[in-house]
Formats: sequence, structure tokens, C-alpha cells
Amino acid sequence: MKAAPFHPCVDTECLEDLPEFLLTTEEKKKKKKKKKKKKKRGEKKEKKKKEKRQKKKKKKKEKRHYSFPIATKKKYSCSAFLLSLFVSPT
Repeated sequence: MKAAPFHPCVDTECLEDLPEFLLTTEEKKKKKKKKKKKKKRGEKKEKKKKEKRQKKKKKKKEKRHYSFPIATKKKYSCSAFLLSLFVSPT
């Protein structure tokens, strides 16, 4: 990164503060690349939809991980749950 010879600042941090006419053509190109691109129409909605889909997928995955459906429907203490697995209620 070269600044004009009469300017004391050579750091990349200071390049942002320099006016355009002091920068070389390469530095101008790099400075232009740093600008944020504008968001397209409906991008926020798409992002929200995507997040919703991910949340739904996550919930489905969490539901799948339960190996005992009894445990999810009724709340048992640990010992009662183990007994319910081995002893039938009849």
C-alpha cells in the first residue's frame, strides 16, 4: 500500500481516512471493494423463512431422538419410568 510521498500515513488503517486523490489506483479499487452491497427486495423475508425452516427441522430432529415415547408423554421419576418399562400395567 503506497500513499503519496508527501503524506506521512502508510498504514492500511489510515487509508480509509485519506481522501480519494491521495490514493493510487490499486488502493482505490481495494477501497471500493470494502463497500457493503445493498440488500435485494424481500431478502429479509427470505432470511426469516429460512430461519423458520431451520427451527422446524431442529424441532423434528429433537423429537426423533427420544427412544421411549412413554417418557415424553408422562413425567415419571427415574425409578417409576424404569418400572414402567419392565412391568406391564395389566
